[in-house]
Amino acid sequence: MGMNVGFDLGSTYTILSVYNRNSDQLDAIELTKYGGKSIPSIVAKNGRGKYFFGQNAKSKLGNPGIRPFSAFKMLLPERGSEILCRRGYDPLPRDREQRYQADTPQEITKEFIEALLTAALQETDGEQREIDNLVIGAPEIWFSGWKTLDGRPIVRDICDKISCVRKEGVRVVSEPTAACAFFAHHYRRVTKRNYEGHILLVDYGGGTLDITLTRVNTRPDGSMEVEDEHRTGAGENQPGGQIGSAGIAYMEAVTEYAIQASGCRKGTAVPRDGDFLNAVNQLERKLLDEADSLGDTFRDEDDIRYDPEQKKIVYPDPTMPDEEVFATLNYAADGMVYQIHVTYDMLLQVYNRIICPVLSGELGKMVQFMRDTGIDYEGTGRDNFKIALVGGFGSFCLVEQQIKGMFDLFDQQAHIIQGGVNRERAVSYGAALIAEGAVFVKELAPYSIGLKGYNYAITKGEELDFDVPKFPMRNGKIVNYSLGGSGLQQFVFNSHKSRESAIYKKLSKEMIEKLRPVASSLDSVLQIGFSVDRDYVYSLHVYRFDPVLKKRVGKPETIRLDYISEMFEDVSEAKWVSGT
Repeated sequence: MGMNVGFDLGSTYTILSVYNRNSDQLDAIELTKYGGKSIPSIVAKNGRGKYFFGQNAKSKLGNPGIRPFSAFKMLLPERGSEILCRRGYDPLPRDREQRYQADTPQEITKEFIEALLTAALQETDGEQREIDNLVIGAPEIWFSGWKTLDGRPIVRDICDKISCVRKEGVRVVSEPTAACAFFAHHYRRVTKRNYEGHILLVDYGGGTLDITLTRVNTRPDGSMEVEDEHRTGAGENQPGGQIGSAGIAYMEAVTEYAIQASGCRKGTAVPRDGDFLNAVNQLERKLLDEADSLGDTFRDEDDIRYDPEQKKIVYPDPTMPDEEVFATLNYAADGMVYQIHVTYDMLLQVYNRIICPVLSGELGKMVQFMRDTGIDYEGTGRDNFKIALVGGFGSFCLVEQQIKGMFDLFDQQAHIIQGGVNRERAVSYGAALIAEGAVFVKELAPYSIGLKGYNYAITKGEELDFDVPKFPMRNGKIVNYSLGGSGLQQFVFNSHKSRESAIYKKLSKEMIEKLRPVASSLDSVLQIGFSVDRDYVYSLHVYRFDPVLKKRVGKPETIRLDYISEMFEDVSEAKWVSGT
């Protein structure tokens, strides 16, 4: 019997966990050779092509001949060559069959995951030589952003190619869903009863902000089942090379601000090279080591608070010194080593510029959703609504202050699930529980995708003026191929009419080539529908339709969409339909 592993592939740290059902114990796997229980999500490669991972890679940053790779998870669905090159990666190959080649985010991620899983097996007693079930978390933005929808199938394909992993046992779940599974399990351990109600997960990591309203119910067999009700979040990469809108972007922006303010590289772009990453790592270590004292410093300033009118965190006392130094970083440039000072004021200014508007906007959307749907999230002492702060950046004092300010929780703790170290391990712990079958995820297909009228849309839940139900799933796949019960979408393939239609023009050349073998002639009428599996990976189902007989003929052709963007020529024009 193989291991069942929960895998939190974080943008800054990665954690692998297992659950022992007999002892009811959750624990992160100690990977001594890569950094312990929290593995830095960094890969380095020397001139001879040898890879280094985790802490080993981190220790080599800035060394001659070392090529560093960070934020590779966030770059998996990235297609922009400018962003990839600025971050030190090779552009993705055009040939999909050669997708995994050296120094692409996909190849680096595969090397990283495989190295950690191999080490995890080696840490056991030697009897386990395979990962039986691997549950890996995916950020919310991979479920809702057009530019990032490709992330889930890419991760699943990577794990499928790792020899020590049972292919049928790979599952990709949303990180908030996994975290919710952990908090529900933890609640049951503490109270000796199942949790029934909503948990609002605010998961702030290195690359993404995930805000998910989840509901926990009890199944007939007494086990708990987690279901996502509503999601919002942020974390798409920016053209200038900024990764997401979370911890990495914040720390890099603070470091860049401090470098520019010091006069070093004044007026020029700061390259994201090994020397820069080394300075960012120094800041990160200082933030981790001084987390408690940093929080005390900010809170001691007459309760520094989030101002909902200004939508930023403000000093009630304007006399707080602007130039008080929080950290001094060593930064190498042009053959010299500079001492770069990071002040408390820089930390706050960059927070208000990079983080505060994003968190305010996305959390505001969730609050509005709860108001519109009648979910009572206010009042003290509620036992059917909790807020859980998850992720390493979720523990940052300014993030906590902003969330407390937005929910008016300065004088009450009843709503907030605290957890110390469990905040950082919640995703990994929850994924381990799901892998072991101790907590279940309700298998619904909350998304449908299809051609609608003369346009196309990806739709969610009951958010349209026509019915798009949350289809039940059987054996991990949706059983209804239609869009909203309105039947498979139909168009004439490759005829003069179709070439002039908006639908045909928007289909990618690649998708046209995939459809061509299905058509019996240039004027074939095709009906197109979609299915989705439990990892939210889509497949295209194409029927030939006889307009004279007015029925389908032959068997359907099923085409898996490795990337959702394979379907459309310009995915940026796609209409994302959302609402209540």
